[in-house]
Amino acid sequence: MARPNKATADRADAAAVREERLRDGKLARREYEQNQSAVLVNMQRLRALRLSRESELPPAAEPKPSGGSKRRAKT
Repeated sequence: MARPNKATADRADAAAVREERLRDGKLARREYEQNQSAVLVNMQRLRALRLSRESELPPAAEPKPSGGSKRRAKT
């Protein structure tokens, strides 16, 4: 029987590792894009809710400035 030499086995192992990393990278990218899509959909939904709620409410009155306590400057 012919035995493959060590260099051939190392190249095959390295190729297998590269293929696995490529598959993992593609999977990670797909998961990232799905998460981003879900985040954008949720943001749009929340924005629509906020805008509808704001359109129903009367405009808020400006807060009156309080007399407040005036600080004396240190001398």
